[in-house]
Amino acid sequence: MLMQRKVYVPIEKCNCSRAYYDSYFKWLSDDTLYAETTCSETAWRRGSKQKVMSYTYYANSLTNDEATHAYIKGIAANVQSIKKFFPGWAMRLYYDVHSTHPLYKDMCRLVCQNNHVDLCNVRNLPGVPLKNASSLFGMLWRFFPTLDPQVDIIGSRDLDSVFTEREVAAVQEWMNSDKILHAMRDHPQHKTEILGGLWEANVVSQKARNLWKKSWDDLIVDTSAWTGKSGRGNDQRLLTRYIWNIWGHKNALHHDSYFCQVYSNSTPWPVQRKKGVNNFVGAVVKSNLTIWQECPQKCRKHSEWNKKYLRISKWNSEFCTISH
Repeated sequence: MLMQRKVYVPIEKCNCSRAYYDSYFKWLSDDTLYAETTCSETAWRRGSKQKVMSYTYYANSLTNDEATHAYIKGIAANVQSIKKFFPGWAMRLYYDVHSTHPLYKDMCRLVCQNNHVDLCNVRNLPGVPLKNASSLFGMLWRFFPTLDPQVDIIGSRDLDSVFTEREVAAVQEWMNSDKILHAMRDHPQHKTEILGGLWEANVVSQKARNLWKKSWDDLIVDTSAWTGKSGRGNDQRLLTRYIWNIWGHKNALHHDSYFCQVYSNSTPWPVQRKKGVNNFVGAVVKSNLTIWQECPQKCRKHSEWNKKYLRISKWNSEFCTISH
């Protein structure tokens, strides 16, 4: 009979714990040391073959302001969104928030009530790539699972956005392919090689792990990586410089609505865009924006999708009718 014991792991500074079952079989199948991982003990206890959606959150001060509340709402929304659209995936939140911050208890409440959420304190990480990453540009923290030997699939996302069926369809199409990188562009302003919060990586193969290790070795000595909480856009520039330009473009499936002729070998979105607000992947929820700009014919999976919209409404002649 397989011997198991229940282990209670305290969630750092949250006054709650999470139960795990340790077994002899688990330690035979996954001998990864805690110090080799990239998040926390609760994440490490999940074992190997993890699929992770990764986020960054930090508070610049002790103020209990509207912007901070908005991000807490974003965390809560994504806790539920992952459960709905990516069941079986874990949510990792790489954070730098003092435990005395007015909203720290809200973060704790979310992680204590939801077993698929792991908090990763960037001032007290296991050690890969750093023990204390607080001086590294904050938006880079969410990329750490690419170095985690227990993670198979990692997605990087923004907290002000939530998942959609269109996004799930694109991720699934990528997962069914042999590509180790996935990028998504779904808006006229998504004119960059790889957006910081709209990509996935498959790191199952040793090839993929070696590529990411080399990229991190180069990225982490770049001065633009060390801008703390400032340096807007540096995550995307560094992704382009050390991943996309070196090996990413040759190993990626990238869905593109508007710039398929700019970024060669891009792929049309697999499903048609719906009408309504926030009808593009990566939409900031509170903005309630709608795309009206027509996308190039060559970027569409099926040209007749556009004709469908034209039959429905005169306004839809301006729609980029490829997905959602």
